[in-house]
Amino acid sequence: MNKIKNMDEETKKKLVIVLAIISIILIIFVFYLRSRTVSYSNIKEDKNKDIVYTYKTSKDDVFIKEIPYLNLKLDIAKNINKDITSFIGEYETDEYTSIGYNYNINGEVLSFVVKMINYGNETGPKISFKGYNINLKTKKIVTDNELLDLFGYTSKDVEVSIAKKFNEYYKELVKENYYDSEECDYDCFLTYRDVENYLDDIVLYVNNGDLYAYKPFSFYSVLGEEEYFREKHFIFLIEK
Repeated sequence: MNKIKNMDEETKKKLVIVLAIISIILIIFVFYLRSRTVSYSNIKEDKNKDIVYTYKTSKDDVFIKEIPYLNLKLDIAKNINKDITSFIGEYETDEYTSIGYNYNINGEVLSFVVKMINYGNETGPKISFKGYNINLKTKKIVTDNELLDLFGYTSKDVEVSIAKKFNEYYKELVKENYYDSEECDYDCFLTYRDVENYLDDIVLYVNNGDLYAYKPFSFYSVLGEEEYFREKHFIFLIEK
């Protein structure tokens, strides 16, 4: 208290203003969290479960299957759950397939991606992605073009970002002696990846305010690249 008494009037005023601003920010933040929670609860099919949850699990020593369910009482959710069932199809019972998912809520946008890897494929392991972006306020699907507009990106930005990352992967593989650059150049590397177009089969995903693209590609060849590639290599940050 003595310190406060010893402050000049100008300093006291500044302190009061700062404390008032902090209080207002905290009130707004708490209100935002409460309103967001209520909003999400109101559109859930089962209020006791997450917006996306695992409704079926099967696992063995190697292959794990976590089948997701979109927990929203909306027609689009019913269609998406049917679409997921169709996407997974017979692989739900395939002993050499792993299935999982990620989801993230960014403001009003729910991003949701289903991931599947089939290790029983004759030409090598095959990875597939299926994704959805939903505006929880309007209760509508957010299209890829709408998402790009929201972030101020174009499909060209996506293409360039993915190409840049693939170039980095190639250089790292050469450095770690998976490739000899004279025997297999960058185009050769893309051939092994089964990549003809950087934008083929991508899934846009929003995570913590950043836009990413899930891009499937072959991660196996006679050169043993499967030892190098991890899940993070299939997720591409989109930048200008």
